[in-house]
Amino acid sequence: MIADLIAKAGGPEVVATGCGVSKDALRKWPELGAVPSRHWPWFAGRLGWTLDRVMRAATEKKAARDAAKRAA
Repeated sequence: MIADLIAKAGGPEVVATGCGVSKDALRKWPELGAVPSRHWPWFAGRLGWTLDRVMRAATEKKAARDAAKRAA
């Protein structure tokens, strides 16, 4: 989940500052179901993860929603 990814990276304030976005913008990410890809390298560096792992975590809800649409 996006909220879990944000928490693992230090919480909303740390992530907003690190990614150079407002906390209001950051709050939209879980609703959208994805972290914008331009921020993935920051998460990778912060968490010591590969970009592939960040991508999977950052698009989890969106991927599930897209799969549900295709199945319908």
